[in-house]
Amino acid sequence: MLSVEAAAGDPAWQSEITAWWDHHMPIVMSVGDGYSFYAIDLTTDSGAIVRGAEPEFEEVEKVADSFGEFLAWMMSDSSR
Repeated sequence: MLSVEAAAGDPAWQSEITAWWDHHMPIVMSVGDGYSFYAIDLTTDSGAIVRGAEPEFEEVEKVADSFGEFLAWMMSDSSR
């Protein structure tokens, strides 16, 4: 909603944001150092996991190729 509100007055941008979120399912959200999240990228066959943060939530980085890999990464020391 923050992204859609930031795009107020620009229907094309709002549509892009909505379409992006239609293809990403948040699984973890945080407010620790500002708003951030991990989401499943539904456009990939394996369900890659991406991480995004404010202010440009839709500009994400891939952190794992699958949910199983994400869980292994979260349980490892390298995720800290």
